Amino acid sequence: MYRRYSQKRRVEDLAKLENIVGIKDSIGNMPYLVELLEKVGDRISVLVGYDEVVLPALASGARGMILASANIIPDIWVKL
Repeated sequence: MYRRYSQKRRVEDLAKLENIVGIKDSIGNMPYLVELLEKVGDRISVLVGYDEVVLPALASGARGMILASANIIPDIWVKL
């Protein structure tokens, strides 16, 4: 798994491109994710990929999730 912070400026630049429609954040750092949502959440979909922050991420504006645990317990995530 690739876990590295994308420079916010780079993400902002990418979000301006017509063919970029979303980004998946798997870091699990809520302050970083909230800032990312504030900067680009109105232009591209921000998805979360870290199980432990799904609920606060969705409450903060993330548009969805891509989770490894969804392969094991899909019914729980579908209900959410």
